[in-house]
Amino acid sequence: MLACNRLGWPADAEMNKLRTPRKLWIPVLLAMFVADAGWTEDRIHLVRRNDTLSSISRKYDVSTKVLAQWNALEDADYLRAGTRLKIPDSKEPMLRYIVQKGDSLAALAARHGQSIALLTRLNSLDRPDHIEPGQTLLIPGAQGQWSLPRAVRHEIDEAKIKVGRWKHIVIHHSSSKLDSPAIMDRHHRQVRHMENGLAYHFVIGGSGPRMKDGDIFIGDRWRGQLQGGHVASERLNQESIGICLIGNFNEEKPTSRQMESLAQLVEYLMDRCGLQPADVDTHTHINPKPTQCPGKHFSLADLRKRISRLAARR
Repeated sequence: MLACNRLGWPADAEMNKLRTPRKLWIPVLLAMFVADAGWTEDRIHLVRRNDTLSSISRKYDVSTKVLAQWNALEDADYLRAGTRLKIPDSKEPMLRYIVQKGDSLAALAARHGQSIALLTRLNSLDRPDHIEPGQTLLIPGAQGQWSLPRAVRHEIDEAKIKVGRWKHIVIHHSSSKLDSPAIMDRHHRQVRHMENGLAYHFVIGGSGPRMKDGDIFIGDRWRGQLQGGHVASERLNQESIGICLIGNFNEEKPTSRQMESLAQLVEYLMDRCGLQPADVDTHTHINPKPTQCPGKHFSLADLRKRISRLAARR
């Protein structure tokens, strides 16, 4: 018989047993692992009734995938009330790194100031001398080096990026400061008859009234890793990430905030997708048909200088 409170409802402990599935299993981590990873007592979350991994991730500003991997969750859709979830220390944010061809664990450890032993344990590697292109590795502390806001990084990292999927990053302007992602999405669906709407993967606000200067909008094409619709070439659309800056840069220059956000975004995407500075180009340079996009006042040289400065600070 269930223990009940004075209102006749089952007591909280019994309700937890009734309402919460039993499919969560979290292995006990070695004390050495806990010490290396930098856990602290205040970074433990006690799961409450109605908690979800998404709500917990928002509370601590940690992506759901990082939480699931840190805690070895077999089924992230089921959390049992009373479970203790370990939360990465805010001073030790996580990089979700996609292994590229030629990478080695030793080189990655040296690059990010971590030990091979820690990366091996954190990622449950059977053979630390053997990692495969396309494999996802968690590297503690690395995200703190990036200038791109953490919330944007988390959204970018939620996408399942395949090695070699992207070969170019192409910069565009919208041709009007009155544009917005919603306006362009509607135009691309209704006028250009694009089934997936907005042709770009990312949009960055400028001096116009409909999007905050420097804000980064992440489109569904990035979230779903879909091809773009921003270049007059099927092949280039398949392999190019499209970034559109709001404004007409034949009439005015991009704003300083817009360019800084663009540099931060491009630098991060280059790292995630294994691209080099030469893989970043403008619409006018890469498009098979003549176009003035992104306008005479946009400077690719300035963008590359900004990216170099960001990289130097890291």
